Amino acid sequence: MEYCDFSVVMSIIRKYVDEGRTMNQVDLLYQVFDSFLADNNASDFVFDNGLVCRWFNGQAKVSPRISGFYIDKKNQKELAKDIELNVIPLLYDSGMATQEIHDVLIQDVTISEKMKKKLCKNYPCKTETDEAKFLAEVLQFSMERNFVRRDAGTKKLMAAG
Repeated sequence: MEYCDFSVVMSIIRKYVDEGRTMNQVDLLYQVFDSFLADNNASDFVFDNGLVCRWFNGQAKVSPRISGFYIDKKNQKELAKDIELNVIPLLYDSGMATQEIHDVLIQDVTISEKMKKKLCKNYPCKTETDEAKFLAEVLQFSMERNFVRRDAGTKKLMAAG
């Protein structure tokens, strides 16, 4: 069982980025968090490559400045728009990326059925807009939930249930 967190969601998205694009983790986050980075309050924010790597590996929690920005409903809509315009076009199979993230979400026993139903309101996705909305909802949820640091011991314990 996977814990549906930021590192899992972003790793799945990154896995489906077209190989022809030379895109590292930081470049991908610039695409995902475009609205945050364009905000005046984030003018001094810089992605540290080492920290971003730790976010992707589940070793550190995403910056509270980012997760706090997307708590606002208006900014959540901007996240979905950024994903639709900047991320979906990078994926060679956005449907499969969305399906994999859905599967992780559904199989995570630490998420209530009520929350799963709420997060899946745009799933199954009929359009890229639906995919972007679904991915934004799950990504936002993954940034808000309690952070569980990943390490070899945690993975073994989680696999054992």
